[in-house]
Amino acid sequence: MGKRYVVFGAIVLAAVVGLVGLARWTSNEDDTQLDSTPAPMVREGLREVFVAPTGDDTQEGTIDHPLATIGRAANAVATRGTIYLRGGVYDQAVDNILPDHVTLQAYNGEAVILRPTAGNFVVLIAGDTKSHIVIEDLVLDGSNIGLDTVKVTAGAHDITFVDCEIMNAKSPDANFNHGVLISSRAYNVTLTRCSVHDNGRDQFSHGIYCAGVAGIVIAESHIYHNAGHGIHCAGNNDRAAYTIRRNFIYSNGDYGIGAYYGTATIVNNVVRRHQVANIRVGYALMGTALWHNTLLQDNMTVNGVRVVTITRANAVIDIANNVIVDSTGPGIQLRGSNHAFGVLVQVRTNLMTNNRMGNLVADTGSNTLFIEVGTL
Repeated sequence: MGKRYVVFGAIVLAAVVGLVGLARWTSNEDDTQLDSTPAPMVREGLREVFVAPTGDDTQEGTIDHPLATIGRAANAVATRGTIYLRGGVYDQAVDNILPDHVTLQAYNGEAVILRPTAGNFVVLIAGDTKSHIVIEDLVLDGSNIGLDTVKVTAGAHDITFVDCEIMNAKSPDANFNHGVLISSRAYNVTLTRCSVHDNGRDQFSHGIYCAGVAGIVIAESHIYHNAGHGIHCAGNNDRAAYTIRRNFIYSNGDYGIGAYYGTATIVNNVVRRHQVANIRVGYALMGTALWHNTLLQDNMTVNGVRVVTITRANAVIDIANNVIVDSTGPGIQLRGSNHAFGVLVQVRTNLMTNNRMGNLVADTGSNTLFIEVGTL
């Protein structure tokens, strides 16, 4: 009898063990089926992060598994890393989300358009900690935003836009709409090979508006069809400094370039077809080098260069080696009789012809030293 109970117990124990094992095998098989294609984990600190219109923010952010949003990519990218955007249209704004020392650019020349359907800016970069950021090869379309297509402000510095198209800031609900607004202690901001066009609804909205900022470089860009100035440099900072070189600036509102504060170097630009003057300088400007520009009026613009009342004592305006033709008024007009003490305006070795009211008209004011040398 004892042997029978032992055998029976062994059989029962084996059956129980078998059932438990079967249950575990069945459970594991079900789990395997449910998790057979788990989503890759998003990693942090990536040197390259990819975003695509068809991406997913639970993906890894690689070229084969791109993310969906620029914001998620900004959290994943490493210092001195690059966020690549695959081709397509994005209903997304870059709303002060990029860390410092990061590049945001189109991947391999693919056509990328950022066109958010709401918000105030397409790109906002603001704050002292925002620095060494590059935006490259993107179309920034402000058709639906409330204020400016691009704003760099509040101490942001060493910001570069390269090969970007910046356009369509025209909100009827805003007093001003600029293509690019650089303001409030921002410095060392560069735009190179950009196209800035069709921004603003009135003369107070400009293609590029620099408000009292230093280290601004605008180079090799096309700036056109903006409602106010093509480029407007103003503000209230004596250290404000602007370099405007090798641009094609045409068919904006009243003026192509206006320089009114700090110092401006305006060199080797082609400026044409503006309603009042291709270039206007004066007011609190401390100094201007206006050299080697070609100012074509096409019998439309009143002045090639207009110098207005200068309120800064000992300011120096040097207008040299420019070509100025076909204005409906004087080629160069010096206006205002209340210049500050010691202002020096030099006009030298310019080539001017076919300006309907003469090449040069000057009302220099009693405190202004005016020198003309070799002007034709």
